[in-house]
Amino acid sequence: MLLNLDLTALDKYLSPNKAKLLSKGVDSVISRVMNIKERIPHVNHELYSQALAGAFRQKWTGRKSNEKMLRVNDLENIDKLMEIYEGYKKWEWRFGETPQFTNSIEKKFDWALIDLEFNVEKGRITKGKVYSDCLVPNFIDEINILLESG
Repeated sequence: MLLNLDLTALDKYLSPNKAKLLSKGVDSVISRVMNIKERIPHVNHELYSQALAGAFRQKWTGRKSNEKMLRVNDLENIDKLMEIYEGYKKWEWRFGETPQFTNSIEKKFDWALIDLEFNVEKGRITKGKVYSDCLVPNFIDEINILLESG
């Protein structure tokens, strides 16, 4: 649930150029995203939390529920929660399970146009190649040597 996120940044990070990104994973499904604040301008985190709790109580009317406001240090004392948190913050989970893909990034600098193509497997660049109109070809050659070695 998004309350007031900069959606231009979200779009930038979630919408790679399809011509430049070839993935062996599952294709994304494009869906419209909006902030709750667009529909309810006065909403804030507290109001949203209250509304969510109220909807939960309404859905489960007649059932006993145990409501408690948890602080960060309360959460840190829940062993299972911390175990899950520790697992999700590991590099292996965040990047190591990334599907194999190929990407191409083009960038114009004052000194040259650079086109970098690279393959990624399990979150690591396994192979790459730089193409450029740089007037110092040795610089580009050195980058390519580094990229070839993975």
